[in-house]
Amino acid sequence: MVLMLVAGYQVYESIPKEFLGTAEAEDFTVFVELPSGAKLEISDQVVGKLEKLLNEVPEIKSVSSRVEKWSSKIYVKLAPLSERTRSTKDVIDSLRPQVEEVERGFREAFIYFEEPHEVESNEVIVEIYGWNYEVLNQLAVEMLKRMQQVPGLTDLKIRWRRGRPEWLIRVDKVKAARYGLSVDDVAQALHAEMRGLRATLYHTEANEVEVVTRLQEADRATLEKLKRLSFTLPDRTVVTLEQIARLEPAIGPSKIWRKNKQRMIQVSANRGRYAFGEAAQKVFGTIKEMPFPKDYYWKFGSNYWKLIQNQKELAFARWVSLVMIFLVLASLFESFLQPVIIMSEVPLGAFGAFLTLKLTGQTLNVGALMGVILLGGIVVNKSIILVDEINRLRGKGVRVKRAVITATQSRVRPISITSLTSILGLLPLALSRTEESSLWAPMSLVVIGGMAFSTLMTPIVEPSLYLMLEDVRRFLKSMIRFKPQLVPTQKTAS
Repeated sequence: MVLMLVAGYQVYESIPKEFLGTAEAEDFTVFVELPSGAKLEISDQVVGKLEKLLNEVPEIKSVSSRVEKWSSKIYVKLAPLSERTRSTKDVIDSLRPQVEEVERGFREAFIYFEEPHEVESNEVIVEIYGWNYEVLNQLAVEMLKRMQQVPGLTDLKIRWRRGRPEWLIRVDKVKAARYGLSVDDVAQALHAEMRGLRATLYHTEANEVEVVTRLQEADRATLEKLKRLSFTLPDRTVVTLEQIARLEPAIGPSKIWRKNKQRMIQVSANRGRYAFGEAAQKVFGTIKEMPFPKDYYWKFGSNYWKLIQNQKELAFARWVSLVMIFLVLASLFESFLQPVIIMSEVPLGAFGAFLTLKLTGQTLNVGALMGVILLGGIVVNKSIILVDEINRLRGKGVRVKRAVITATQSRVRPISITSLTSILGLLPLALSRTEESSLWAPMSLVVIGGMAFSTLMTPIVEPSLYLMLEDVRRFLKSMIRFKPQLVPTQKTAS
């Protein structure tokens, strides 16, 4: 029994773990990312080439696109699973080499695939925290290079876009103060001249039209025009922008992404053919030694911590269920030893369940863990039948060994039939190959494997354990009844 527990734990540790099984999707999205500021015509060319490739795939039913300047999307609809021979992942994998050819034809183009709900269950996300986005971007690039060393990961990307070019106006506070201007005064005046201010509202019978006053486009169209924008002081002195400020080229952030009040950049990778937990461990192995500046650090995204929390919660639920089963059995059999005999079925069932997952290539996800909890309440039924029959025969005066042998021989058939009905009832779920079968197949395989293995081992383990515990009970009973007699000592005369 101890060997079975150790072997079961070893098999459990070797099974890849993930949060949820992913259903077979009938659609996916192709994302086309170009540098900020790319023209709409360039995006349209890239999308057109991809549409041509997608329309040649027989499994694809329809293709629709949304073309934007530097971030476009292609929505792909596949035929139902019953009408195609390849899965969604197989279709995507077959498209990757051709898509890479398209990428090489356009400078800095990045094309990647995404299935529905993929970010939550399929993508390993690493979050890098710090303050300076330039440093964060350098760290993200280095981390991406390290993650690319893991074979099998796909669609690696930095989930942050560099900002668009802009001109930064740096006000010389000393020069501005000579004219009685502050930085806020300059900013407000520029806003009024470039963006405009609402002067009034023009009302019609059914509408309200906003009237905005600002400079004509010809007076604000170029950088030279911007430098000559003027400010009229209270004494009617006119000051131009170039007299009190200088213009510097810069890159403005595309967005400020904060989490827990800190700036953050994400690096992500599709797990590919790995289980989510296995992919996360491989990523951790490549980036754990990566040096970070002071006050900069990384950690996995929330989906990884959901996996860890889920594993802990279901482990706690398993122990609670076992305690409840033990209490029920102890109250029914009015013994603390016989529930131990009955619950020896649990490690047998667990070993069979984990071995089945390992042999079938399934992962340990929520469905499988719920199957393990369910299995704990099912496998004990066979042992209850056997132990109850042994107790019945012993109540008639049959000796222990004869009662164990007779009960085992007579109860093998009903135990086998009971297990077979449960196994056959779950077999259609285990053999199902529909789009959602990956959600319930692990649970059914766990119960089938646990029931089958425990049924084979019950006639061997249960009688042996019953006899062993009976010997222990008799030994303890004899020790309690044994009272050593004290030999009186004789007093010697002094």
